[in-house]
Amino acid sequence: MNEIREQLERAYRYIKHDRTAEAEQILRSLLDEDSENVHAWWLLAHAQTDTDEIRHALNRVLALDPGYPNARKARELLDALESHFPTPADLDALTRGLEAFIEASKLVARIDPDLARRAWAGEAE
Repeated sequence: MNEIREQLERAYRYIKHDRTAEAEQILRSLLDEDSENVHAWWLLAHAQTDTDEIRHALNRVLALDPGYPNARKARELLDALESHFPTPADLDALTRGLEAFIEASKLVARIDPDLARRAWAGEAE
C-alpha cells in the first residue's frame, strides 16, 4: 500500500510540473493492477488532454465513490466539459437533426419552390 501511495504522489508531482505523459504512465500502470483505484482515476483525469478521456476518468471517480472528497469538483469539471466540448453522441444527434432539416427543406422546395425561397430569405410566415 505504501508503494501505491508513493506512486500516486509521484504522479501528482509530475502533473504539477506539466510532465503529464510520465504521470499517465504511472497511473495507467496502477490502474492495470487495480482498476478501482479512485485516486488514480482522479489524477488520470488531470493528466489527460483528450476530453473524452477526461470524461471517462471523472465518471469512473464518481461511479467508484460518489462520496469521494473531490466528487463535487469532478461533477463541476464534467459540467464544464459538457458545456464547452460536445460529446460524440451530441454531435451525432446534431448531425441527424441537420440532415432531417435538409431533407425537409428539399421536400418543401419540390412541393412549393416559392415558399422555400421565401423561407430561406426569411420572408415566409
